[in-house]
Amino acid sequence: MARKLDPWPAISDLFSGLLVVCFVALIIFTMLASREEKVRKRADHIRNEIKLKLEKTLVRSKTRKCGAEDVCLDIDVRFETDKDEVPLEFGQSLVGACAALRETFEAMLEEDRRAVIIQVEGHTDQDQPEHTLDLRQRYKYNWDLSSKRASSVLFELDQCGLSALQVEMRAIGANREVG
Repeated sequence: MARKLDPWPAISDLFSGLLVVCFVALIIFTMLASREEKVRKRADHIRNEIKLKLEKTLVRSKTRKCGAEDVCLDIDVRFETDKDEVPLEFGQSLVGACAALRETFEAMLEEDRRAVIIQVEGHTDQDQPEHTLDLRQRYKYNWDLSSKRASSVLFELDQCGLSALQVEMRAIGANREVG
């Protein structure tokens, strides 16, 4: 006589296993969400600290939110036409910004400093110089100049010691449209 197998114990074992897996997944996702929230709060704290320090220190600047997690600092540096050296009268603004940033970063944990990226944007207008040889060179001229201007500002920030604090710094150039 053939023995009849009862499928219910296997099904209940399978259901119990799936239930355990679901609970483990729920616990893992809860832990990840909690960790992500802690990271977000830490980033908000870093941004607010930098913003407050810069607003107290600098007269010729303003901070603004410029993205979901970004704080932008606008320091007005007016370059001479076709030049990329930072004029002396604007150097003081950069020195003040750098001192405020350095003081803020020195008080931070190294891990938090590594989460910060300083991005300097250089700008030009849309006017293309007549002295360039061809259309391609005329087009590239302002892009190159704006990049050089951003690099000049970044150099000034580097000279005051920001790169020694292991803060990532970037320079980018852009043409600003004249309305």
